[in-house]
Amino acid sequence: MNKEIFSEKLMEIDKEFKKEKSRKLFFRYFIRLLIIIGLLVLIFVGYVFFVGYGIQKKLTSHKGVESAKKVLSQRASFEEPFNVLLMGSDTRGEGRGRSDTLIVMRVIPKERKAFLISIPRDYRVEIPGYGKRKINAAFALGGSELAIKTVSNYLGIDVHHYAIIDFQGFMKVVDALGGITVDVEKRLYEAKDSRVDLYPGVQRLNGEQALAYVRFRHDEEGDFGRIRRQQQFLKAVADELLKPQAIPKYPRIANIIAENLETDLSIRDMISLARYFASNGGVKFYSIMLPGVPKNIGGVSFVVPDDAKVQIIVKKIMSEGRLPSPQELLDPATINVKVFNGVGKPGLARAVSSYLKDLGFNVYGSKNADRFDYGTSLIIYKKGHENEAKLVKELFGFGELVEANETYEKMLGGAFVGVIAGSDSLNFKPVAERIR
Repeated sequence: MNKEIFSEKLMEIDKEFKKEKSRKLFFRYFIRLLIIIGLLVLIFVGYVFFVGYGIQKKLTSHKGVESAKKVLSQRASFEEPFNVLLMGSDTRGEGRGRSDTLIVMRVIPKERKAFLISIPRDYRVEIPGYGKRKINAAFALGGSELAIKTVSNYLGIDVHHYAIIDFQGFMKVVDALGGITVDVEKRLYEAKDSRVDLYPGVQRLNGEQALAYVRFRHDEEGDFGRIRRQQQFLKAVADELLKPQAIPKYPRIANIIAENLETDLSIRDMISLARYFASNGGVKFYSIMLPGVPKNIGGVSFVVPDDAKVQIIVKKIMSEGRLPSPQELLDPATINVKVFNGVGKPGLARAVSSYLKDLGFNVYGSKNADRFDYGTSLIIYKKGHENEAKLVKELFGFGELVEANETYEKMLGGAFVGVIAGSDSLNFKPVAERIR
């Protein structure tokens, strides 16, 4: 073997040695890296377990949990729709306070929907064992158990889970997030409470300001305005929690919530539900307020429920998974309709009036239209009364919706909706039969 060949062999051996050494070094460092990552994962999992265990312990330590479970509907999973009663407790240092906020949340996981049904705190309902009272007194009288019974009985639904958060915890959560951005719609001020002094405009509210915002009700809207602001604020909080900069704050927020929350839901329940929505495109929130009329009864200010509308709202959400349309919540008996003969056929206006009365409308009067060449029937309405006109069209069966101009305004007089019967109404069987 000559020197050149020998030298080449030595170089090849040297290269192989270096390659082998490089491989060993690579695997050695790779294994070390895996060990470090593994340790970090273990530390993280341990931390999460510790925090989760601590939170779970706090959640289940409330005395009301066990008693409330007796009246809750039992559920095996979150695969089917379920209802959660959300309450904001106003303790004010008095021990058990009233439930200042009452919301039934209907969750439909497969459709990724959540409906927030807000109940006015002064709603006059039957509280089991106590008669007709304000609904927010149920919590003060019998804790979460009586509150669940009251809401369940009144709405005719099952309450599967519940959660109560104290307002002190509410303020701490807002502060932990660094505040919440809200568009305050007008000046909110109370002379008797210096904490309630907010000016209109987009601004960042701290915990104390946020509490003043969601609890303010000393204006013409009263409790209904307060509920509207609560719904707006809940959505703003949800948006804030989804921001990347909020993630590092989660452990602190979780601990604050656990210290100020009473619920039958476990950490596993909450995580599994959040994971489901996160992996399926999130959840869409819909909100509605139960209607009623403020009324003084025996010197006490109540909100008397509109039971007919409440039944419609509950039915549409619970059975059909949707909010009722505005016209579905209107009562035909409260809508004054004026009828006009737009063809000149004798008895036409009277026949249409008779048909509308049978549908439940309050017919304000009938007369001839401004002319007799209407081919298509018109359902005309004064500004701000389109929903009433839509209900007339929906129940009447046909006709074109038209906002009233100056001529139509004069024709309507004191009515907000009018029907000008055109030639197409002559072919409508219920009307044609009444002309004969």
